[in-house]
Amino acid sequence: MSKNVVNLNENSKVVSSKDKIVELPIIQEKRVLRDLSAVFFDPVRVSGDDPIRSPLCAVSEILRYQGIDGKPLKSSLNSVLTMHSARLGHPAALMLIDKTTKAQSLLPLVKPFAPKYSIFECMDLSSDNLYMAANELKNKVILNPNFSGLNKVKTDLEHLVEHGYVSRQEKVSSKFRKGIEALEINGPVALVTVTDNPANSNWKGSSMLKIYFSADDVSANIQTINDDSFKVESHRIAKFFERLMPCAVKIPFMNDIFTKMKDAGLPITENLVKPLTNLISLLTIINNPHPVWEDEIIASIYGVDRNQLRNWLTTKGYDVEAIPVNINSAKTATKVEYHLASLLLNGRLEADNEILTERQLRIFSAIKRWNIGRLGSTFADMDNKVEKLSTIARNANSWADRETVFDQVNKDEQDIISLSTINNELQVLMDMDIVQRQKVPKDNKYGYFILTLDAGKTIMLPHASEIADSIFKGEKVQVVNPLTGQIEII
Repeated sequence: MSKNVVNLNENSKVVSSKDKIVELPIIQEKRVLRDLSAVFFDPVRVSGDDPIRSPLCAVSEILRYQGIDGKPLKSSLNSVLTMHSARLGHPAALMLIDKTTKAQSLLPLVKPFAPKYSIFECMDLSSDNLYMAANELKNKVILNPNFSGLNKVKTDLEHLVEHGYVSRQEKVSSKFRKGIEALEINGPVALVTVTDNPANSNWKGSSMLKIYFSADDVSANIQTINDDSFKVESHRIAKFFERLMPCAVKIPFMNDIFTKMKDAGLPITENLVKPLTNLISLLTIINNPHPVWEDEIIASIYGVDRNQLRNWLTTKGYDVEAIPVNINSAKTATKVEYHLASLLLNGRLEADNEILTERQLRIFSAIKRWNIGRLGSTFADMDNKVEKLSTIARNANSWADRETVFDQVNKDEQDIISLSTINNELQVLMDMDIVQRQKVPKDNKYGYFILTLDAGKTIMLPHASEIADSIFKGEKVQVVNPLTGQIEII
């Protein structure tokens, strides 16, 4: 080879200096992968001064357009969040209690906001059917329009939702083997159900949120939208939820909330803490979605794993190091998520583990009024609740018989409640351990007395503006209320 011929590879260039030829590498600029989030989904916040608009607002807009408002809207948004709760690592249960069964009409309206594969829909379940479906339940929501159809597996479902697993022993006897076989279902699993029987609403555990409906709560003017625009929008929202990843959520201000509740004389029950923390956690994940990077779209089109694609993109000169890898790292909640949770939960969280229907509250209040009134000044002089309740239980003269309850209930100039209905509702209140019945000494009648002073009271959580979080640190924030579409300052 002639001394004047120089072999150079394609990634080098020649620099001539007098009689010397120097081969230098070409430094190629890495190609940038774009963040396409704004193309596919609405931003939670465009800039630091703009209102925060949770993705839940997009769900709300569609529901309101279909005629859903008020309590049904709250219930529907809670249903959507519960439907995704197991897959996002914070499994919850929701029960809509409605004697008219109109609440069942809400379930078809919320289904489109979740991927079909994430829903296990059933009318009823036997124990055998439940365990046969063991491999189909993980990370899914059981969507059920009639809770009585789950009576045979209620205990199993309670353990599955509350603890993340359930098991049973089954005797095996066949030609090949005999013995005891352990069957197990692993979660997480969520539950959304409807019941028309308040007495059938008992649930052992703290993950269940119950929402009671009265006759006029659900409008008859609900309309189903089937146009292309609606289908695209509902699929877009479902895809948004599908992309979310489970992760731990830190709520550093929970003790602050509980302190303020105690200072206000509000009880903190087990049925309050779990629904509240679950909802704050879910809203935190929803409000902090990971970006849609260009490589995610490429991987989807090519039908390959995203991690495999990253290695391939590196060989093509792309800067994959700029893309976050750990998209399910722990997130921190702010007062914004707490505010949204309180909007959905206020009036739904019970002060004494049970929310009463309007009719039950009238009956309970009548018995309470009679019990206390018969004790007079004796009751007023007592300091604590336990002493007051034990005094009522010991004094048969303060008890109200069924006819007295009827008279007291119908003194309030509201709709007349029949004696037979009162009798049925009294049984429900006794099943809830809110009212007790005992035979009056030296009398053939039974007397009714209260077992709690707080039943029927719902808790209003402290306002978000009172909460100091580690992100906003007391700064005022504008937030779009998903129930109204209005901007609020917290």
